[in-house]
Amino acid sequence: QHAEPCVTIELARVHEAAEQLGVSRKEREKRLRLRFAEVAVHPTTGELWLLSGVDRLLLVVGRDGAVRGMHFFSKKQQPQPEALAFLPDGRLAIASEGPKGPAVLGLYAPAR
Repeated sequence: QHAEPCVTIELARVHEAAEQLGVSRKEREKRLRLRFAEVAVHPTTGELWLLSGVDRLLLVVGRDGAVRGMHFFSKKQQPQPEALAFLPDGRLAIASEGPKGPAVLGLYAPAR
């Protein structure tokens, strides 16, 4: 017996959201592979925060699958982000592997 998915993320909806946010078509085709390495649930909104390391992308989706936000990190900010967690004070922690340099732990202001 198969479990039912709790949310379905449609690639077309992610591309539409990226286009609305001004991400070029070339960049969308290159960087929206959506190979998620990590997921965290926002402690107050219940939204899913998904991290695609290969894309250096943080994607926020609602339980209805609608894209609520997205952010691409530069290689300098997060060389290869692989883990995220919300800290008790509301900050977001993102850990990145350092394939050709030191690993990075980024701490970001409380998520909204």
